Amino acid sequence: MSKFLNVVGSLGISLMAGLNGINYVASQNHVTYESQIEQIVRDYPEQPTGVRQVNKYFVDDSKYVLIHVKQNHYTPFLLDDSLKLSVVRCQNDIVDFFKYMEGKENILAEGNPNYIRVVDDAEKDLAKFEMFNEMGVEFANDDVVKQKKEKVDKYHRELEQGRLEDYSKITATDILNYHDEANVYDAEDVEINEKRFDEVMEKGLGEWNEKAEDLVVERAYSLGQEIPVIYTVFGSGHSFRNNVDEWNENNPDEKMSLIEVVPNSVGGE
Repeated sequence: MSKFLNVVGSLGISLMAGLNGINYVASQNHVTYESQIEQIVRDYPEQPTGVRQVNKYFVDDSKYVLIHVKQNHYTPFLLDDSLKLSVVRCQNDIVDFFKYMEGKENILAEGNPNYIRVVDDAEKDLAKFEMFNEMGVEFANDDVVKQKKEKVDKYHRELEQGRLEDYSKITATDILNYHDEANVYDAEDVEINEKRFDEVMEKGLGEWNEKAEDLVVERAYSLGQEIPVIYTVFGSGHSFRNNVDEWNENNPDEKMSLIEVVPNSVGGE
């Protein structure tokens, strides 16, 4: 039961929110409102667990709220140990934050998240090297196999315990999804991501980020047809302010407000 949004119904009946009696009425395939969404933004917790800063951007006549939880995340190019530690701390902060909210929130997760894929890939890699080792392939020795076993064991342990132990491809949203504590959806698109790599070479990273951010706003609108509060866990280098502004300008009858949640371990703004 969320401290912010206590949903006691489903599409087609009234949805009750936990803050001061806010009511949503679901009608057909769209949610209409009996009170201003301004109250949702205004009453959103200022200092939830795991978070050091909350920025609120209310838009008049808005029907939805996109909540950007900023993150430091895995990248194969992140080689500095202190930065790796910041990723681990940040992902654990995000787990703590969503546990504090006590709800099964709708989350758009950066990238194409799938903890099953991450674990499966590691297990397939381990099986491959175990086979090579049995065949006597020189580069697949007992030490290599042992390291890969340790990685698979770590992935399983992190998921089951609900905490990151070390720099890992497992994320906070993977953990929440694994424990059925959130509805996690892809914030991005595989085909779009592949095309973006080519565009980066031509136009630079800024163009790449803008397209990803626009897609998040579009998907937030789609999810908002059921529940108007939508989370996205997305890199701290991203900002959805201009994307939401553009959405609101182009969709004056479907406006969206924005909240930014900055975990304790995310770098300075």
